[in-house]
Formats: sequence, structure tokens, C-alpha cells
Amino acid sequence: MDDRNQPIAYWLGVAHRAAIDFIRSEIGRQGITQPQYWILRHLHPGDLGDGAPRTVAGLTEAMRDYLLPGDDLASAAADLAARGLVDRDATGGLTITESGRELHGRVKKAAPAIRDHLHEGVADEDYAVVLRVLRQVMANAGRS
Repeated sequence: MDDRNQPIAYWLGVAHRAAIDFIRSEIGRQGITQPQYWILRHLHPGDLGDGAPRTVAGLTEAMRDYLLPGDDLASAAADLAARGLVDRDATGGLTITESGRELHGRVKKAAPAIRDHLHEGVADEDYAVVLRVLRQVMANAGRS
């Protein structure tokens, strides 16, 4: 089939998988998975967290819009705890440790280069058009 005849959902899926695979590979170079980084982000008071302990269930709810099938936050959190990157209290609440903060900082520092690589060769104007088109497709599909 000619590429122009593929439905938009096909191209959205291909682009999504390619971007996620690249992002996860790059984050993996820091010794962490993307779901583990998300946990650290939600626990770090300088990022998405407020310093209060968060349970795996609470984190899962907070991330429901971007977790992928197969992302297992319970296993990700257990690995972070085993590595001393988070602490778990008696009620299951997780808090980030100093080592976790340091790793969070390294991954966050690498994030602009990851974005820049994905946007290489895409003019700001073209990116704005793509966003406008995607928002329209989402609106047409009943989700904005």
C-alpha cells in the first residue's frame, strides 16, 4: 500500500512506537527504565512530587494516561527500592532517596538532548502544524 493511503492511526502508531523506543533506549543508558524515571519524577519535590510518600496505586493512577501495556510500576518500584533509590515505609509509601535524587538529576539533564534528537530536521513551524493537526484529529475522534 502506498504510504499516502495508510490511515492516520497507522502513522500515529508507527511514530509513537519509534519515539517511545528511542526515548526508553536513551533513558536506559542512565541505568533506569522510563517507568522508573516517572516514579522518581513523581516523588521528587523539585519535579512532580511534593515530598510526601506515594503508594504504587497512587502513582499508577497519576500516570494512567501515559503508562503503556506491560509497564509494571510495582516491579519498577521494587527495583528502585532494592537499589536504594527510593525508600518504602510501613504503609507502602515511597519516598525518593538522595541517590534517587542524583539519578533523577542525571536523567533530567539528558532529556533536552533526547528531545533535540527527535526534533532534528523538524522546523518549529512544522512542529506547530503537526500539533495543530493532531489536536484536530483528537477532537474529531471525540478526545481533546
